[in-house]
Amino acid sequence: MSDTTTVLIFALLPVLGNFAGSLLAECIHTPRWLLGAALHGAAGVAIALVSIDLMPRILQSAPMWLLVLAFLAGAFVSVMLYRGPVGRGGGRAREAAARGWSISP
Repeated sequence: MSDTTTVLIFALLPVLGNFAGSLLAECIHTPRWLLGAALHGAAGVAIALVSIDLMPRILQSAPMWLLVLAFLAGAFVSVMLYRGPVGRGGGRAREAAARGWSISP
């Protein structure tokens, strides 16, 4: 087997895992607590990746004011995503607008 074929096979493993997980998620009812735990675990992996692998490189190459500005912009967008759709309308319209942003089993 050539090196290119080996690389392609390894590159397809996450695709196959994602596809299998999507099929499994559609077929099995997941409790809310398990969904929340999985999302917290995924967020923890993402934060660990940024803090261990990417942050030392960013701190060396970017000025501090730019990092602070990017952090504040991310916090602002996060708050707007939380408050934005819910703040529009009232009653059923408010719930329908928020439903697109929520995670429900």
